[in-house]
Amino acid sequence: MPDDRIAVIDIGTNSILLLIAERMDGDTVSILCQQSKTARLGQGLHATQQIGETGLSRAVTVIQEYQILAGQYNVHRITAVGTRVFRSAGNSDAVRRHIRKAAGLDIEILSETDEARWSFAGAVHQRPLTTGVMVVDIGGGSTELVTGTPEYISRTESLPAGAVVLTEQHIRHDPPSREEWNNLDSHIREMVAAYPGRYPEEGTGLIGVGGTITTLAAMDLKCREYRPERIDGHSLSHQRVRMFTDQLRRTGTVQTKMNIPFDPQRADILPAGAALLNRIMEAGRFRKIITSDRGLRFGIALRELTNNALIS
Repeated sequence: MPDDRIAVIDIGTNSILLLIAERMDGDTVSILCQQSKTARLGQGLHATQQIGETGLSRAVTVIQEYQILAGQYNVHRITAVGTRVFRSAGNSDAVRRHIRKAAGLDIEILSETDEARWSFAGAVHQRPLTTGVMVVDIGGGSTELVTGTPEYISRTESLPAGAVVLTEQHIRHDPPSREEWNNLDSHIREMVAAYPGRYPEEGTGLIGVGGTITTLAAMDLKCREYRPERIDGHSLSHQRVRMFTDQLRRTGTVQTKMNIPFDPQRADILPAGAALLNRIMEAGRFRKIITSDRGLRFGIALRELTNNALIS
């Protein structure tokens, strides 16, 4: 049992995610439990280049809650990974030591390449694909763009901004003022167009992971609670993404929270995340995006439990 069952804790700029999974026959991985909680560990990181005490305290509390839950599932092996928030913070080592002392947990800081690699692996695993795909993972602090097939990664890119960073950089009012929104949108357009050849040839599929994309899918499905079995595989058109982006631009956080009762703490950063997705789809000429509820944490579970080894 201990060797075939694992808990993965994915510690990001905005959210901390838990996956408890076990290996079945062959390389089949069964999900037993998954949770997502907003800790906003990277709050203020863009301005200070430091992880603050308040965000760290919230993160430790969530991690300890996840450890208790893992014990209830008889999990004896927990793998914790950290992403851009740890790569960017000047006090990253001190934060890791604090978490090790408070929770007894060592955190593996993933490189941009490894974060992209395992997000891609989780998103495409056992998903029927007829073409190559690009996987977009919009996080709080960065955005990964990975192109390839289930066996081979041909290109990876990391945009140096996600929903939290973009919000902190540009948004001061609720809802955003016209000037704030124009500055945000201009920044995004420049960022997504900065590298020639980033976007694959027309006809390549697009798969999306991360809280921005799954939340937009839940809104499209009019979910009042988060339903992974409905959200995973949902097709969201670019037209609907544009519509939601415009709606969120004009709607304050109070109304947005009513529209996403399953994750109200995401309301303030959702407009920036939606704007980023809209411009990525526009730049890559993608007509739709397939939502995946299986991203980095599932990819790490595959790494730990199976022989999954993407070539890149």
